[in-house]
Amino acid sequence: ERGHLAVTVRDGPRALEYFEKARNERDPFRVAHADAAWAAQSSELPAGLQALERAMTTIEKIEGPDHPRFARLLQRRGWLQQKLRHHGPAQRDHRTALKSLRAAHGAEHARVAEGLLALGWAELETDAAEDAVERFEEALRIRDADSSDLVGRAEVRFALSRALRQAGEDRARSKRLAEEAAQLLAGAPGIDPVLSDAIAKWMAR
Repeated sequence: ERGHLAVTVRDGPRALEYFEKARNERDPFRVAHADAAWAAQSSELPAGLQALERAMTTIEKIEGPDHPRFARLLQRRGWLQQKLRHHGPAQRDHRTALKSLRAAHGAEHARVAEGLLALGWAELETDAAEDAVERFEEALRIRDADSSDLVGRAEVRFALSRALRQAGEDRARSKRLAEEAAQLLAGAPGIDPVLSDAIAKWMAR
């Protein structure tokens, strides 16, 4: 659809316009999807949070609070809460989402690794580095089971490297993980400039 195409080509204004129109549809599921997509594109964080919460209310009524689709919306709200510096609510959202994803997919699923990373980053922001290390260690084990996911394996190594340093634990391993992350990204198809830049800056510290 045009809105998704606009997102793909990073045309934010066109995407927002499309999803704004889609809110006028009668199908509540499509309206919820439009709200969630609008929230993801909007640079206005409070307005984005309101749109996302409208979507969550609808999805919860249609599919229930334990559905993995609702869990993913909880994760999105957690990220928005982090950007707004609402650390307590952010961690609660990520914990609830992780519990639902484990129940829906099993403990070893890639979605669970995403949930662990989300919660771990939220914990790092409140200096709960030892808790973050525990999340990232579990995510590392899950992602390393899929040797083809080079970017995912690099991402979790970068996260664990930072958490170990912040927790004051095993600086040698922290450095080694950052180096491994850079090597994995170098061999990955395509480029993730944001992650590559973050790893390079981290290694230079």
